[in-house]
Amino acid sequence: MVGTPADCVSLAMTASIFPWTKPTLVVSGINKGSNCGYHIFYSGTVAGAREAYISGVPAISISLDWKRGKSSDDDFKSAAAVSLPLIKASLRDIQGGVYPKGFFLNVDLPASPSEHKGYKVIRQGTSRLSLKWKKVTQEKRMQMLKDSGIGLQMSQLGLAASAAGAARRANFKKQNPDVESVGANEESDKEPSPRMRFRLEGAEQELGAIEPDHDFGALQQGYVSITALGLDTHVEATTRAQVEKWVAGVAPSAL
Repeated sequence: MVGTPADCVSLAMTASIFPWTKPTLVVSGINKGSNCGYHIFYSGTVAGAREAYISGVPAISISLDWKRGKSSDDDFKSAAAVSLPLIKASLRDIQGGVYPKGFFLNVDLPASPSEHKGYKVIRQGTSRLSLKWKKVTQEKRMQMLKDSGIGLQMSQLGLAASAAGAARRANFKKQNPDVESVGANEESDKEPSPRMRFRLEGAEQELGAIEPDHDFGALQQGYVSITALGLDTHVEATTRAQVEKWVAGVAPSAL
């Protein structure tokens, strides 16, 4: 299946593939890279677990704090071994009817999982990656494709797609001789707008608060970070009161 983790979980919940009404537990991961702090909001791994939770199925998202130049594929074996106690305990308590409700778990494993200092239930922090968007020229893009070995494959796909497209257009004209796209003709004389391409360059440096009582801080100290997440995104009561006061000032009829 080509899709996001949430798509895969959603499909599995429909019983179109597996002959079940619902699975006992959904485990999303193990992701190559941590998912702490604000990463939680756009993480595909966390979204997979969230999709299961929305469907009423207990779920765990698991991520490994992969370090470039240090981590290796063998670390995933250790990460799986460290995660098994949580998974087995979850299955046992779900089947026994004593598993807590109202959340799904987000688990982050340190870079050296087998050397972790313990499991720590912690709150979500505000850490995020430092990102940079860099404009890519056409020359640079072609060189990147050439260096990656994709250039020839792309050209072959392009030729095949052009041939298939030409065949479809010819067939379409035969079947619909009276159909004409006026909009297309009007636009045909205009120069196509130049495309601008950008490449996302990430860094392993985290921004935001990195406190020991938050997920990313605990992770960097060598702990297995466990954060209970839900679907409620309401802010604290004090912040809500401030928002109500502000809205009353700018739109009195709204309250």
